[in-house]
Amino acid sequence: MVFLIFLIPVGLLFGAIYWHDVNNEEKIQTYFQESKCEYVYRYHARFKALCDDRILVINDYFSLDFDSNVEIRYKDIKAVDKKENILHIASEKKNVELYFETQEHIQIFQTKLTQRLQ
Repeated sequence: MVFLIFLIPVGLLFGAIYWHDVNNEEKIQTYFQESKCEYVYRYHARFKALCDDRILVINDYFSLDFDSNVEIRYKDIKAVDKKENILHIASEKKNVELYFETQEHIQIFQTKLTQRLQ
């Protein structure tokens, strides 16, 4: 009985965290749709997508802040290099490393990015 008293609050806490995480993901997906982005990938609480004129990266932390998004305009990109599951993007303003879960994801993202850069 005492075990249940401690187990129930822990279960409720995990349920609340899961609900909050799903709610964040819906907000992020809606934001990407409104920004007309595609090829959205998520890896380690970081969403990456190719939009009309830029790459958009959103960090999915406990509280969302869409003002702190990382944006890289296609016209500013100087070089794109791939090493393992990391895509290195060098632009005029900053250098960004995008991590991907699989080789397939990075290959698709890099191919679509290359098409947009031409």
